[in-house]
Amino acid sequence: MYGKTKILVAFLFLLFISSRHVLATEPCGDDKRGTISVTGIASEYYPPDVVTIILGVETMSKAASEAVTQNSLKAEKVVGEIKTLVDISHGDSIKTSAYSVKPTYEYGNVKKKSILTGYRVLNQVTVRTKKIQSVGSLLDKAIENGANTVQGITFSLDEEKAHCEGVLRKATQKAHREATLVAESLGVKITGIKQALPSCGRETPYPLSREVVMEAKAAEAPETTIEAGDIAVKGTITIVFYIEKGL
Repeated sequence: MYGKTKILVAFLFLLFISSRHVLATEPCGDDKRGTISVTGIASEYYPPDVVTIILGVETMSKAASEAVTQNSLKAEKVVGEIKTLVDISHGDSIKTSAYSVKPTYEYGNVKKKSILTGYRVLNQVTVRTKKIQSVGSLLDKAIENGANTVQGITFSLDEEKAHCEGVLRKATQKAHREATLVAESLGVKITGIKQALPSCGRETPYPLSREVVMEAKAAEAPETTIEAGDIAVKGTITIVFYIEKGL
């Protein structure tokens, strides 16, 4: 009999550790009811259906007006080409996300001071499109027409909220099942919920860097290939259940 009791205690201890449960046996404040805290976790993978690309046109010249003019012409050409590859009427967008004109300096060893050498103009454009399959072509065309910086590529989900609702539902169901199992094992029953703390988020595939894009073009590949990968949507909920002794 002693051996069976020892095995049962060990089983319940392992159950608590593996399932991330916390049993509160002491009353908290004026509330005399006991509680069980359970964390449910669920994940699902979805293919991305939206991509955001940040492109830049950077020009340098000794005169500020010349740098601005060159940049304007190149940026207009880049944007015009991108518009032929996206669908503005169905939610795609192109917008200027940053613009700057900065002087450039070079330290002179003779005069021992920084000398103005010219001006750098940066026009940064953010493109958001649902044409995932056209990303490689869009990058190639943008670079061919004057874009010389690629700040980042981010894949996302247009219906992320709906996906979160699904994984949170699964996480909640899992938490309830595990709480019921623990309660039954301890000879108590669940009588209510004291607190529920849900959270949901996604893990985005790592964005492509500028160097990778340039290397792809330098190798003269037919078209830059971009593999988006799936996006993990993770839902987590911690529920504190009220419990009381079973009949």
